[in-house]
Amino acid sequence: MKRWLLLLLALAAAAPAARAADTYSDARDALIEGRDADVVKLLSPAAVARIRNHSHAALWLAIAQARSGHKSEALDGLKTYHAKSKESPFIDRIVDLYLGGAKEDAVLDSAKEPWQKCEAGFYLGAYQKFFEGNKDRAAELLKLSVDTQMTAFSEYRLAAVMLSESGTSEVAAKAPADSPPPPPISGPVTVESALRADSLGNREDAIRLYRGLSREVKDPELAAMVRSRIFTLSRELYEERAHDALKQENTLSRESGPENSVAVARFENLSEDDQSAPLEKGIPA
Repeated sequence: MKRWLLLLLALAAAAPAARAADTYSDARDALIEGRDADVVKLLSPAAVARIRNHSHAALWLAIAQARSGHKSEALDGLKTYHAKSKESPFIDRIVDLYLGGAKEDAVLDSAKEPWQKCEAGFYLGAYQKFFEGNKDRAAELLKLSVDTQMTAFSEYRLAAVMLSESGTSEVAAKAPADSPPPPPISGPVTVESALRADSLGNREDAIRLYRGLSREVKDPELAAMVRSRIFTLSRELYEERAHDALKQENTLSRESGPENSVAVARFENLSEDDQSAPLEKGIPA
């Protein structure tokens, strides 16, 4: 009884982290689709504080507000947020640019890694477009983001969509459709890598990384959060596949099968034992 109680308490403690990841993904999708009112609703000050990449979320909120004609409100909110919170030297430098405390050249010079160039290109391009009204310079910066081919990053997707909307580049307009799928995240499995994949909506990568973590983490609250995200993401993935299958229903054969036939779906190995993986197909067989 005590063990189950501790598990329930751990799951309850892990729930805010899971909700924060969902909020991050929902806000990103709303920003990509131009649903600025939804972005503002999702990214309340309390919600932004819970999100791991909180400075990114604060910038998304500012961009959504500026795009809907509320530039002063956007900068006031970003200024209030930035006075209380810091995330990393690089992203903080981008926030400083929005607030007039950094120069564009300095931010671009500090972007050494491809992911930094991707983020700098998008955020600086969005600033030029929605705060400065310089569409030509915005297009140059957004193309810088797309050219990095960091397709797993939200900023790449946002930059590609903004370029296609502006019609400034035929290549850019085709970027979301022609770009390769996000590459699998490699390297050591860490909490940060799993959360990053989760926040970007890469369900399969996130599930794989969370499963790797489940074999290593000792903290009960973190372990509960990991199990919770594996369950939630697996459910979402299978619901999506079921939805896609239903779309293809009319193309399936309508021939009746043998009487007394049953179909057994593949099982999912959620244990920490990789040796049980063959049972995923073995039990249904």
